Amino acid sequence: MKQDDLILCAFRYCLGRMSYIVSSMAEHLEAHWDELNPHIQKLIIEEIKWAVERGAAGMACDIEQWESLVKHVSSDPEATEDSDRNDGKPSGEWHPAQCIQAGNPKTKKMRCPYNTKVI
Repeated sequence: MKQDDLILCAFRYCLGRMSYIVSSMAEHLEAHWDELNPHIQKLIIEEIKWAVERGAAGMACDIEQWESLVKHVSSDPEATEDSDRNDGKPSGEWHPAQCIQAGNPKTKKMRCPYNTKVI
């Protein structure tokens, strides 16, 4: 597993948590943002925005951490480009909520966000 993939997995674990891990992850992402692949950066920003908009980003203090991260890293115009956003969802056919929607026909065939495999 590549380091970017590991960071993305850890981020997804932290998003929505209500614990110290949110601030730890936000601080780590901020400190190492320039080392991440631009596609991973875009996914992280989109998923934070999606979770905040839907009330799925944790408690108020957690949301504050995530929004602070987005504000800090959004100074890079490429990282916040959302020309292909669709109804507030991350770009492409995939969305994190699809993975947990059992019985939804769309979840049976969806594109992985950072490679071309259909899962």
